[in-house]
Amino acid sequence: MSKKSSEKDDCNAVSEKKLNREKGAIKGTLSRIETFTSEKAVSKDTNITELQVKLKKLEQLQTQLDKISEEYCEIETSEKFETIQQDIEQINERIEETEVGLKILLSSLKVNENTNTVLNDNGKAKIRLPEIPLPEFSGKIAEFAHFKNQFTNLISNNDQLNDSQKLYYLRASLKGEAKLLESSSDNFQSLFKALSDRYENQRQLIDSHVLEIINYDKIHSESAKELRALMDCVNKNIRALKVLKYEQNKLSDVMLINIILQKIDRESRKQFELSLKTAEIPTFDILMKFLEKRSSLLDSINRIPNLKMINRNTAVSNRAKTLVVNNKKGNIKACILCKNYHALFRCIVFQNMSIKSRKNFVRNNKLCINCLRLHSGACMSKHRCSVSGCRELHNSLLHQPDEIRTASQVLNSGEGEEAKSNQSTVEGQTEVSVLTFANKSVVLNTFFIYAKSADGCRVKLRGLLDNASTLCIIREDVARKLGIKLKSINQGITGINGVTQSVKYSANIEVSSHDYTFSRIVQCSVLPKITDAIPVSKLNISELNIPSSIELADSSFHTPGQIDILVGSELFFEILKPEQHRLQDGNVILQNTKFGYLVTGMLPQLQNQANCYFISEPNLDITVKKFFELESLPGDSREITKSEEEIYCEEHFVKTYKRDQTGRFIVQLPLKENAESVLGSSKENAIKRLNGIWNKLNKNNTMETLYKEFMREYENLGHMEEIKN
Repeated sequence: MSKKSSEKDDCNAVSEKKLNREKGAIKGTLSRIETFTSEKAVSKDTNITELQVKLKKLEQLQTQLDKISEEYCEIETSEKFETIQQDIEQINERIEETEVGLKILLSSLKVNENTNTVLNDNGKAKIRLPEIPLPEFSGKIAEFAHFKNQFTNLISNNDQLNDSQKLYYLRASLKGEAKLLESSSDNFQSLFKALSDRYENQRQLIDSHVLEIINYDKIHSESAKELRALMDCVNKNIRALKVLKYEQNKLSDVMLINIILQKIDRESRKQFELSLKTAEIPTFDILMKFLEKRSSLLDSINRIPNLKMINRNTAVSNRAKTLVVNNKKGNIKACILCKNYHALFRCIVFQNMSIKSRKNFVRNNKLCINCLRLHSGACMSKHRCSVSGCRELHNSLLHQPDEIRTASQVLNSGEGEEAKSNQSTVEGQTEVSVLTFANKSVVLNTFFIYAKSADGCRVKLRGLLDNASTLCIIREDVARKLGIKLKSINQGITGINGVTQSVKYSANIEVSSHDYTFSRIVQCSVLPKITDAIPVSKLNISELNIPSSIELADSSFHTPGQIDILVGSELFFEILKPEQHRLQDGNVILQNTKFGYLVTGMLPQLQNQANCYFISEPNLDITVKKFFELESLPGDSREITKSEEEIYCEEHFVKTYKRDQTGRFIVQLPLKENAESVLGSSKENAIKRLNGIWNKLNKNNTMETLYKEFMREYENLGHMEEIKN
């Protein structure tokens, strides 16, 4: 009897351990579901299917727990029955709480799904569309009508918004120049009316649409992308003109056809002429259909891969490559004034400051007055002031115009004749600077013009108007500050006395007046410098009574300043207006332009430098002729003198050259007689470096393997060979 009792106790002990393990597994699974529920309740990042799977899992856990509880009751010898029952009840409570949490989360997801689904009139579900962003307006007249239409439909006609909310949305929609607009009252109606009064100018709007077609850049090569862009530009502006009640007719179609034919590339125009079967004038629709077909054809041709380029790329890929990254910006400190990466003397903000402000800035920041950098001790720079007649130890940007010596001082010091004869032209500039002793000064046509940068902002530049120039020129640092893409060109510019300057870059820049009544896109050649400061010294205008009603194109025309852009004859006569005013018995002329009044004429005061501007593009035939004149040999070859080394090389070539079967010349390398003494101990140094490389590779097996593979590949490609003896 005792033996049966002991066997039963052992069986109960085994069953109890098994049930404890199953209970622990239920607790672990339940803990994971609880963690899942708490995380999803915070993030709401889940879906309905996941929650339904978890609820089904909870039901399975509840069933397993009930079965375990019944099996515990069948164990009669369990000493911890009450403790086990309490533990099971706690697990039941946790399952119930977790189930409630999952169901709440499930119901909230269903509510959100219902709110995002809208029923249309037919009772079918319709997906909710994303919110419409506010329309934006940056100050372009051509975009105002579209902006006004969208803003009126979204905001102005929305009865749920009050005036304060509409004003807030209107200010948030304005960008760039339009954001600076102010109205007489701080309310929505006043600001919206001010916008309409300024930008709803029908004449300017029509001009902008027409000029956008006329001033479109010419397409120089066959390109499907550029042809489509031209068609989009024409269609967009014609559609805008139709909205303004200006319809197309036969006359406008003829003009548009001729304008478009001038813009497309030469091959496309040739194909269009060949497509015409009769001598009748083609219609506008025929031209647009041809351009659409032509762009599709070019697009199809460009998709065909070039087998020659594929073979070339395959050959290049077999070569070993070495990539070196050099972070040049890391070697240049940020400008202390504008925080961009350039030297202070290249900073446009610093250059636009007055001389007094520059000196104060240098003094306050404890910078060197010569190199404009922060350093201790004496300045190591050898540069001096480059202003004519100065040469003092200070930077040219800190030069006071009064420091220039007058002509009488030069003559009294005995330097007059030398200075008079020292007429020089700096290479790379189209400017002639001479020392003159006249008692009058000619005022050049300077004005302020606005250029559009790459990010859409308008930057104020000081320009020089010159009708003797066939080109427009902009300073290189100004062009890079604008962030405009520069195009590589090879162009020559000829100035006074036939001085020629090479131009490597050009840029298309949008220039405009301050009120945007005049706007053009001009192609500017890019040069490091246009001219010295204009005027050379400050002019006395105390006796020049300029009427207060006249707005000058350059209010600081009498103060020396840098020239950022030179505008040539391309725009010279286009910006002139007929109004003129004469001052000081007709010696000073105020000429009205679209930028304001220009000040020109003679002033009775001394200037010790004369500036003359004449720029033209040299004729190609003349340039080639000069090239051959420079490269041609003298008529008598006996006049050519040769050095001893040249004579030795010629003799060595005659003695040692031979030609192989392919006609290739093979010549021994000439060596000097004392070559060994010149080379010195270079062999020992080379052996030491080679041994150093081997020692380094022996310490790094991976590097050694890669190095040997690289050298083996180099040898297999035929780039090197082993020397046997």
